[in-house]
Amino acid sequence: MKLRKYLRVAVIFLTAAVILLLASAGDDDHTYWGPHNYVYRNATQTIPNAANTVVSFNPAQEGGDWDNMFDPDHPTYMVCPKEAVYLVTAQAVFEEPNGVGHCSVYLEENTNGTWERRAQQRIPSPEHGDAMVSVAATFAVNAGDKVRMVVRQTSGGPLDLLVGNDTTNYRPKLAVVFLRPQYGYE
Repeated sequence: MKLRKYLRVAVIFLTAAVILLLASAGDDDHTYWGPHNYVYRNATQTIPNAANTVVSFNPAQEGGDWDNMFDPDHPTYMVCPKEAVYLVTAQAVFEEPNGVGHCSVYLEENTNGTWERRAQQRIPSPEHGDAMVSVAATFAVNAGDKVRMVVRQTSGGPLDLLVGNDTTNYRPKLAVVFLRPQYGYE
């Protein structure tokens, strides 16, 4: 009985060691898990009625950009530095659309110079309060492909994307996280 228990513990530790070894293969820095970054918008952006509008992260706050994925001189997109599969997420809060129309957040990818929609989330505008919209998707991309966040609202007039404060998570956000190497373009 004790032998089985020790063997189970040994298998668990051996499995963990192999996972850590494989995760760090080829990297000199064993704390680095692949390209990742997020960027927040730090000021409101007015979104016109019934128009697809690219979110500009200027002024921006970013975090964890060891691979130069975000360039403040080009504040509307991030670049995926490796051919891989990434998790891409975006969120936005539209200020009080008063129950008219809908609010949408889209994720787009640029491959070979053409922007294509890859994911979207659309909600009916709430009658009271702000409209919070988020979307997430996995993208299989080539090195150098770009991703961006696009929003749209149909309230009948312009609406602001809210930025909240330090205690709220209202700021428009785009995040790109490496998941795994790409073994074939999906």
